[in-house]
Amino acid sequence: MDRIKLDHLDTRENLDAAGIRHHSDYLAEQLKLNNADVVTCSMRARFSNIQDNFNGIKVLIRDPISRRRHLQRITDVSGFFSKFSDGTITHFYVRPAVLQGLPPIVR
Repeated sequence: MDRIKLDHLDTRENLDAAGIRHHSDYLAEQLKLNNADVVTCSMRARFSNIQDNFNGIKVLIRDPISRRRHLQRITDVSGFFSKFSDGTITHFYVRPAVLQGLPPIVR
């Protein structure tokens, strides 16, 4: 009931720790945020291989910097339709205002 909704910035696949830091820093710089105010959530996911006839499906994508939306082929933005192996998905968010100014959580 008292859930804090996070402002989603971007999603990337299979970034290592350095890649996550680099992309977080890039988003913070471009959006004029403090680096500590870009937070991430990474999760392991299993992708399935589904036939190649899904190229015609398009999804609405929002650019993390300009916030403009455009359609892009689903196979260009997701490995869901082409991978058998596990992967890692990382979501990037703006730290909620109620938590801004607090030190980042160290993991």
